[in-house]
Amino acid sequence: MAYDKQEVADKLRYWQAFMQQFHLPTWEELPDLALYMDQVVALVGRYVNLQPHSGPKEPLLTASAVNNYVRLKLIPPPVKKRYSRVHLAYLIVICLLKGSMSLSSIQQMFPADMDEAAVKQNYQNFLVRYRAAYLRCVEQLEQLAAPVLDPQEESPDQVDSLVLSTAVAATLYKLVTDKLLALQLPKAEP
Repeated sequence: MAYDKQEVADKLRYWQAFMQQFHLPTWEELPDLALYMDQVVALVGRYVNLQPHSGPKEPLLTASAVNNYVRLKLIPPPVKKRYSRVHLAYLIVICLLKGSMSLSSIQQMFPADMDEAAVKQNYQNFLVRYRAAYLRCVEQLEQLAAPVLDPQEESPDQVDSLVLSTAVAATLYKLVTDKLLALQLPKAEP
């Protein structure tokens, strides 16, 4: 594949700066009031927007996706067509994980039948783990991208190597996640 090394290096620097600034809302930062569907879709889209660029792009969450998540019991149903911070927490987690995990795997990790205290606890735990992994990713990307970012390096396959390295890492992490989820014990019947 052919790449403009300077363009790739510029984008990598831009993404790195964005990633170092990015953070997800804490439980306390999530609105503690009943929201309508369009408000939920807009808020979650802003919270999980990991694409630091302009231009038309696919929405990260749609009303039909939210309705499907309710129907599939990935999130609790709304109360009188209104959504709470519990729903926002579930939707943030789903939006961030659905690119690398199946919805049933996400449901295993975050069952829709948890009470608010359990959702809060799981969401806070998710935030801690997400931030740590996010920062580790930035560090690893810096190391992997060093040849691309070095203007003295002239090897033609630097960007290809970076793409391959990130693809392999993503595949391996997904494999480990799937294997770990397969070890989960069945839920005890009440």
